[in-house]
Amino acid sequence: WLATGAWDKGEAASARAAALIAAVRAG
Repeated sequence: WLATGAWDKGEAASARAAALIAAVRAG
């Protein structure tokens, strides 16, 4: 459970980072 939660949190962080990079490139 803990491992899955950490993995999910990591995935969310990666998605946010990707969105931020896309926004910067578009800006």
